[in-house]
Amino acid sequence: MENNLVVTNHWHGISLYGARHSRIVNNTVVDLDPTDAQTPWILVTAHKNGTASTDCVVRNNLTTRLNTTASTADRIVVDSNLVLPKPPTGYFVAPAAFDYRRAPGSPAIDQGSSAIAPALDADEAPRPTGAAVDVGAYEYAP
Repeated sequence: MENNLVVTNHWHGISLYGARHSRIVNNTVVDLDPTDAQTPWILVTAHKNGTASTDCVVRNNLTTRLNTTASTADRIVVDSNLVLPKPPTGYFVAPAAFDYRRAPGSPAIDQGSSAIAPALDADEAPRPTGAAVDVGAYEYAP
């Protein structure tokens, strides 16, 4: 799962239960209403039947909440993600207009890892355009 923009006012932004060999890479998960108590997350956890999630990567995501823990035993890699503050001032061009591209000077610019990053962003722009891959679904283009 890569290059997705999820805008919701519910807990489940991206949720995987009992996932195997899954990748959540360069996604943006944001709260439709930053004052809302329900904060959407990226979650990788065991299925309700107890089956563990294994061999998963959670990388380069920009999210309001990360509810996933790296685990050597289950081979879950969690790195180069950023958790947004509430409100996410300075991160996006115009969130009220649903423009979640990077704002100039956004803390998400050049903060990602190139390992398994998609070559194109959600708008099919090349990645990276700066010194490193941006975190989230969109690559900053000055």
